[in-house]
Amino acid sequence: MGQAEEILKSLKKEESRQGQGRLKIFIGMVAGVGKTFSMLKAAHALKQSGADIVVGYVETHGRKETEELIFGLEVLPRKKIPYKDVVLEEFDIDELLIRKPKIVLIDELAHSNAPGSRHQKRWQDVLEILGQGIDVYTTLNVQHVESRADTVTALTNIRIHELVPDSIIDRADEIVVIDLIPDELLGRLKEGKIYPLEKIDSATSNFFKVSHLTALREISLRLMAERVDHELKDMTLIQGMGVSWKTNHKVMVAIFGSPYSESLIRYTRKLAYGLNCEWVAAHINTDRVFGEKEKELLNKNIELVKQLGGEVVSTQSDSVANGLIHLAQINGITQIVVGKSERKSLFSFFIKNSLPYLLIKKSAGIDINVISPLQRVSIDRGHVVKEKHEFEIDWRTILSTTGFVANLTIINAVLLPMIQYRSIGMIYLMGIFVGSLFIKHYNVIYATLLGGLCWNIFFLPPTFTFVINHHEDWMLLLLYAVAGGVIGIFTNKLKSKEKILRTEGERATQLYNPTTIS
Repeated sequence: MGQAEEILKSLKKEESRQGQGRLKIFIGMVAGVGKTFSMLKAAHALKQSGADIVVGYVETHGRKETEELIFGLEVLPRKKIPYKDVVLEEFDIDELLIRKPKIVLIDELAHSNAPGSRHQKRWQDVLEILGQGIDVYTTLNVQHVESRADTVTALTNIRIHELVPDSIIDRADEIVVIDLIPDELLGRLKEGKIYPLEKIDSATSNFFKVSHLTALREISLRLMAERVDHELKDMTLIQGMGVSWKTNHKVMVAIFGSPYSESLIRYTRKLAYGLNCEWVAAHINTDRVFGEKEKELLNKNIELVKQLGGEVVSTQSDSVANGLIHLAQINGITQIVVGKSERKSLFSFFIKNSLPYLLIKKSAGIDINVISPLQRVSIDRGHVVKEKHEFEIDWRTILSTTGFVANLTIINAVLLPMIQYRSIGMIYLMGIFVGSLFIKHYNVIYATLLGGLCWNIFFLPPTFTFVINHHEDWMLLLLYAVAGGVIGIFTNKLKSKEKILRTEGERATQLYNPTTIS
């Protein structure tokens, strides 16, 4: 993408926000650093200057200092939602849109709304409010940012469930980092200013460890540094300073119906954001049939890509490696991100047809990033279809192929009194041709060799030996082997090509409609 296109993109971004409210996010490394306190202090300053500002939803968590700052501000009544045996209180978006102030305070952006609310997530409420031209002040902990969640989980071993898409962070007009050194934060915790005294031990054994707080602080400051860097680049483009900060990179991540793809998607989004470049997620359709669990995971991964601002691309191919290289070439990709296999076996060091190996071999100038998952994921092996190497043996198919040839041999034994033993080879050959419509090419070759062996042992004189007396029989057996192999492989390839042509358009459409992937 050239500099002129980048300038146009930045200008369109500014134009798209005209008539919409402004979003200001107070972000911190963890609870208790003073995000809500700082937001309320800013609200009082705005009110004194004459701004029309209301409190939509603020959660004080019983903190006296925070509760005192709410006094003097207009507070909207909360919506009461019956749920099971309790009544939950939520932010009332309908009440706000009726009141329609200039600015609204909405705490805890990552909060999941109670069942029965208009939106599932509070950040979805915020987007609707911004669309009505109302400014929003909100708070967020860095562990709830979608692209940082895996890093936080790896550091703390705590899985984050309430996440905010990075597109919301990108949408923010202003981000304020509320920073506090870990020692001071721990001091506030011990004084009971963050959680009740009975919860302090639990907190210090989870997020509130010095090592965790230091890492979380670095993540929040790094997020802000990246934000400032992007704002500076946009300014240089729009103001015509003559400097193009845009790199020529374009990143692509391979996604599958696998739980490991989730961390790869987040890693790729961070990589692309740091490089200030576009990124896409690629799914390769082969002739493999999806399991129900795999479809569900693929849909989830595609939705995550869209939430993080990526583009989904797809193609049909005979192998994942060939499909990824093809998509990389036509989309101008400079880096491909793939996951490192978690499987370990006796022969793992000798496998040269793994996806990373094949991509490196075929990449021709495209950088390959092989990433290990940040955390292990528990997989239902009975439902998720595992990634198979291209030549992995399917023993069930081998057994069914053996049974198929055995049945052909029984049929030939019945027909032998009525036909010559040399005609038996044609029946085997016809069976191989029919079987190639249903089995893989390596099993077709296996069936051909097994059929030739049975023909030799049971029908070519002298029977029940490996000896062949006549040169004509040698020639017939050789021609049978060649013909069986060629016909089987050719038929199998025709079948694969027909399936590719039939499903290519359907799969591409389904990838953009996650509810209909089949």
